[in-house]
Amino acid sequence: MKKIKLALVGNPNVGKTLLFNKLTGLNQKVGNYIGVTVDKKIGYFHYENTYYKIIDLPGTYSIYPSSEDEEVVCRLLLNNLNDLDYPDKIIVVANSSNLKKSILLLRQVQDLGFPVLFVLNMLDEAIKKGISINIEKLRKFLITEIVLINARKGIGLNKMKKKIKNLNQTTKKDYFFFNPGIHYSIAINDVKKNYKVSTYQAWYYLAHNKKILKKDCLLNKIRKKYNIIPKRLQIKETLYRYEEIGKIFSIIASEFISDKEKNCLEFSKKIDNYLVLHPFWGYFFFFIYFIFHFSMYFFLVRNS
Repeated sequence: MKKIKLALVGNPNVGKTLLFNKLTGLNQKVGNYIGVTVDKKIGYFHYENTYYKIIDLPGTYSIYPSSEDEEVVCRLLLNNLNDLDYPDKIIVVANSSNLKKSILLLRQVQDLGFPVLFVLNMLDEAIKKGISINIEKLRKFLITEIVLINARKGIGLNKMKKKIKNLNQTTKKDYFFFNPGIHYSIAINDVKKNYKVSTYQAWYYLAHNKKILKKDCLLNKIRKKYNIIPKRLQIKETLYRYEEIGKIFSIIASEFISDKEKNCLEFSKKIDNYLVLHPFWGYFFFFIYFIFHFSMYFFLVRNS
């Protein structure tokens, strides 16, 4: 029987653990990750002659960790040589009525090179809010398989299992959703040469300011050589990805946002017209905006 290792990844409170329990039933165990106190949940299920080992990872908003829980996610997804639980495929779970934060995490997992199934959970809550999702159009922009489910009621789970089985194994792709830019290309190539990793993994090693590699001294030398400040790279990536997400939503938002959110967008347009684009007040608001962001940038660089 074929064996596949899956990892459940998602933001906190998207129903990820509930989905894990539905898939595995009583066929699960809890332990601890090596070196940390975070629970390690592993379960098993089989579907059409395939045996699945599934790992429920702690909730996170990004692969750049800010807590011990999030550090667990980072270590597993980057440690393809030394971790027995390194997954063959990833299920990214999202709240159907709040996709933007989940798409940032989805994009990072995609750029790491995993085959990804994007599972939109809490379908009932989205319906109550008047949100309908055009799956075909969303799939076109996200370039990944998508399935709608309601984990609490068990709706859509068989369709999800079929999607998982047919999900292609990792294939080498010649593009990444995130483009680091020419300015960092020499440093990235230096990391790629020394660590034998992809372009995005090389960027991640430069941007990640915590110890994740045994050859950390070499990485620090590369950072120093090219004057790399990890926190600055993280900010650049986050802004880039949210810009892309904003473009996606600006094109297809009318097809899956509620009336309440549409009213908020209309109100935002009025603010733009009467204040931001005003011949006098526009300059005033731009000045305030500039001062605020310059202060935040200075604070982050100073504390990096």
